[in-house]
Amino acid sequence: MLSEIMYNALCEQFTKERQNEALYQAIGDTFEAEAWHGFAKWAHKQATDEAAHARKIAEYILDQNRVTQYHPLAAVVPPSGGVYQVFVFAYENEQLTTSAIKTLYYLAETQEDPQTCAFLQPLLLEQVEEEKLLSDAVLELTRATDNASLLLLDGRYGS
Repeated sequence: MLSEIMYNALCEQFTKERQNEALYQAIGDTFEAEAWHGFAKWAHKQATDEAAHARKIAEYILDQNRVTQYHPLAAVVPPSGGVYQVFVFAYENEQLTTSAIKTLYYLAETQEDPQTCAFLQPLLLEQVEEEKLLSDAVLELTRATDNASLLLLDGRYGS
């Protein structure tokens, strides 16, 4: 059984994942509007992944005989300034997500809740992959010094 503190913290993370989904949707739409179709496809896939994370948390809460709290999402304003800046923003956002999940994990430990710790471990491992992917993307984009390079990367992210 989830403690009230753990339940509220998981509901907050559920909202953060939904907010991340909305952010990636907005990024994808912005890329699409700017004819960066490959980057748009990548961002929309990220949004789908974030929705799956939120669903996973909701199902865990339901498995604990609780109902997930749906909090309103903040307005989403996609970052501006070009492809590189958007990927830097996404990388920093994933770092914040990792930090939030780590905090949840530590809370579960202090609440003596090994089931929630076990539930959170795969999410933490997935964050390692997400941060690596975005770290590599930022590095590649620093090397893309012209539109031709960006077009090649756009095509790769769309495949």
